[in-house]
Amino acid sequence: MGENATERSSDISRGLYTLQARQLLDVIDRIRDVKGELTELELPRIAVIGKQSAGKSSLIEAVARYNVPRGAGTCTRCPTEMRLRCTDQPWKCSISLRLDYDEHGNKSQDKIEPVPFGESFDDPALVEVMLRRAQLAVLDPDNHPGLYLHVDPDMCIIPDAQLKFSKNVICIEISGPGLADLTLVDLPGMIQNDASKGNLDDLIVSMVREYISNKSTLILVAVTMNDDPENQAALKEARDADPDGTRTIGVLTKPDTVQDGEEHLWVPLLQNEGPHALELGYFVVKQRSIRQLENRTTFDAARQSEADFFRTKEPWNALSEDLQERLGTPNLTARLSTLLIDLIRALLPGLIDKIHSSLESVYDDLSLMEPELSDNPVGEMIRLVEKFSSSVRGSLMGSPGSKAFVRMNKKLFGDFKLAVRRTAPLFLPYTTGEAKLNVGPTVYTEPTCVAEDFAEFDKLKPMNLDEVRDIIEQEMSVELPFNVPFESKASLMLVPVQTWGPLIKDCFEKVYPGALAVAHTATIAVFGRFDQGPLLSKVQTIISREVTARVRETRAALEELLQMESSPMTHNTTYFTSVRGDLLTHYHHTRRMRLKEDVRHRINRDLEATPVYSKPAVKSEHHSQLIGQVLGVLAQLGWEDVRESDLAKLHREDDWEEEIIVMAETRAYFQVAYKARRVIDAVPQIVNHVFIRSLAEGIQQALITGLGIDSREAYNRCSAHLAENPAVTRKRKMLCDRRDRLEKAKEALSIIGY
Repeated sequence: MGENATERSSDISRGLYTLQARQLLDVIDRIRDVKGELTELELPRIAVIGKQSAGKSSLIEAVARYNVPRGAGTCTRCPTEMRLRCTDQPWKCSISLRLDYDEHGNKSQDKIEPVPFGESFDDPALVEVMLRRAQLAVLDPDNHPGLYLHVDPDMCIIPDAQLKFSKNVICIEISGPGLADLTLVDLPGMIQNDASKGNLDDLIVSMVREYISNKSTLILVAVTMNDDPENQAALKEARDADPDGTRTIGVLTKPDTVQDGEEHLWVPLLQNEGPHALELGYFVVKQRSIRQLENRTTFDAARQSEADFFRTKEPWNALSEDLQERLGTPNLTARLSTLLIDLIRALLPGLIDKIHSSLESVYDDLSLMEPELSDNPVGEMIRLVEKFSSSVRGSLMGSPGSKAFVRMNKKLFGDFKLAVRRTAPLFLPYTTGEAKLNVGPTVYTEPTCVAEDFAEFDKLKPMNLDEVRDIIEQEMSVELPFNVPFESKASLMLVPVQTWGPLIKDCFEKVYPGALAVAHTATIAVFGRFDQGPLLSKVQTIISREVTARVRETRAALEELLQMESSPMTHNTTYFTSVRGDLLTHYHHTRRMRLKEDVRHRINRDLEATPVYSKPAVKSEHHSQLIGQVLGVLAQLGWEDVRESDLAKLHREDDWEEEIIVMAETRAYFQVAYKARRVIDAVPQIVNHVFIRSLAEGIQQALITGLGIDSREAYNRCSAHLAENPAVTRKRKMLCDRRDRLEKAKEALSIIGY
């Protein structure tokens, strides 16, 4: 303890800690300034706690080398964060306020930057009065801090209307020669055994616990030696927050107040023995006495006086060398600096990871939100309408990545096609009596000319020659022989057509709800943020009205199509004639094959057997070869235009020829109406053109007109409509605040190469 205390403090600051160590402290302090509500960032710090009159303020003075406010009503009433840096430059001080809490102690959701409290100054004598003014400003949240910048020091008392304590922080930054590189927070002193101040004590204890519960906080406990440790609540709070004592440092204050002969009672505690032992141990410091304060003893002189006290006073001068290193403010300051720097280095990798992961999460959340509205309401509304229209158009028309609706419709139109195919008339080219005498396998096979899109006929009632004749005779009047009334053919041709109405309606009724769902999804995605105002409801009304109009038009177009099919007609004579001929050949061949079966087989058949129907049979290769040979011979004889279907004319005319012809023409007409680009194509085309495309292309103009964007009052209307949900606004603001704070924290890390 014989070396000069001031020189030793300076040597510690300059010798033990490199520029990198100071940069680490600066980085953590910069992050602390922007931290705000980033609770996930647990920043290393030292929190100084103790009961009132435990010598805590004197300890702060000794470490920071400035005078703290003293006197009635001037005790610490808010956290004071001290940032000390040793430099070769002249002494300089600046004060700022971190106003993160409201008057009720609740964390503010607003983006708050540290508020400079006046200009920086170079006179240490101004620190005390500036801190008194700053504390008054913190305790008066209703007025701007600048109101207290030039208050008369004699008036620096706390009015009854102001807060008694606050969680907001006074930040004091001091740089100059002879200082330690250190950052610590001085917390209000805990009120001891005063029932009249119970509410204040609870507030202070809550504040202390909030600070020291953080696992990255070193706890510096001021323990006065003029009271039993068991009676000092600060030591108990530290033990509760740090049961293992791994981050708590005890500081025994006021050793000069211990009665003679009782000093040895404190030595076991300094030796870290007993129930209050701490892993980081205890230090003993002696600060300026009341007389020294009155005489304005300098800090250098106070440190020398402290060194003389421990060198000359028993039992301190008789302690072992390792315990001697725990005596005096310079030793304490050096140890605190080392512990804080080591803690920062240990926690820095995790802090960096947390900043980067939190920043990535914030950007992900912001990407899911709509951007903030601009100051141009008309332009903003047009942007929203274009975004909505583009989304709806893409989904309805099947743009890349938005094909769900188109795929659904493709399946619905496929189902519709199959349903229409199932309505095809099924004609059996034999009479009721012949059916009872059928021999061989009782299977009817459709011809290959209508083999496409085969559908089961299990729900259809087949029609034989007798039934066709009955229909013809019902329409007969004065026709000449071999003339079948057109009405007879028409009635048969319209049998399947009359079943198409429900099929068409069912198809479309399944399409338009999908389009409505597409519009609803886009509405919520684009305009959902405005659900607190009239915009969302108005958009939904316009969309509903537009969809309803398109549905009405489409239903009318489909009904018109159905009406057009109510009168048999076709100009597709080539296809009709081709299918008719193939069917005649098929019916004649099927009928002839059945009538040639051996009568012996008929006797053993169940006369009431029900025919079974199968897919169209494909003619064998041998049969096709024989047909080819026959047609070749006929061509050589000059019959070059003969086709396979003409060979049936070689048979003698059937008594049921008229009925067979009606069957062939009716079935051929169905093929024309079903397949030859009529109903199975016309219905999807009407739905796509009249409903889907019309809706996709007209929705934007409907919104522009309906929202009054193209009116003279566009500005006022758009301004009134763009009232965003306050919850969405708050969330975006909160995310942007977090983003900005994290970006600044990331920027601070770049100072040390991260």
